Amino acid sequence: RVQSHTVDQARWGGDVNRLLDRLVELVPTLVVPPLFTAPVRSLSPDAVPSSLLRTEYGVVPFTGRSDQLAELRSWVNDAAACSARLVVGASGTGKTRLARALCDELAGTGWLAGIVPGQTPSAQIRQTAGVDKPLLVVVDDAEPYVQQITAIAQVLGDQSLHRTTPVRLLLLASADGDWLRPLRTHADERVRAVVGTMTGWSTVRLAASPNYLRGQYALARTTFA
Repeated sequence: RVQSHTVDQARWGGDVNRLLDRLVELVPTLVVPPLFTAPVRSLSPDAVPSSLLRTEYGVVPFTGRSDQLAELRSWVNDAAACSARLVVGASGTGKTRLARALCDELAGTGWLAGIVPGQTPSAQIRQTAGVDKPLLVVVDDAEPYVQQITAIAQVLGDQSLHRTTPVRLLLLASADGDWLRPLRTHADERVRAVVGTMTGWSTVRLAASPNYLRGQYALARTTFA
């Protein structure tokens, strides 16, 4: 009936850290807001015109990727406890918009889903183990973040053994090249197990044909106007 925690001036740092750890243990969702980068839904009044081009604002409607979105939707809802996928495409082909559309859909059906900054501490990801929800972690521009992806894969590998809900890792990259080799051959079995589910045939490749680009340009021009 009475909850308390002693914070002593002489042990301030340690006592406060223990208090924070206990709060997160009791309410794991406390770590969720800073975990994922939330998309900005509206432009500020003083935004410069070039802000219209940034994907997080979603000024231009998301179109033309229904097949890829359906493929990723099917992947996250399959029976595997833990798996990873790779989305590859040149800059401007819509990787981030595709991932955000998937995250928005999943969030509406009870998933904890979002794009994490590449520098997110693995300890922060680890706290999601206490959240009884399916989990999708997206890493954008994945190539420079092999060390961070390694830490995330270790956490997800551990979580998949103790959760009754699925965990998914989605990497967005310009190409599936040499940067993947350290992950596929990593000494940690958890990393190899997670990344090993990311096979070449399962890679989602986004191409932009001249007709697609012309259509997107016309849509952008109309929306900006």
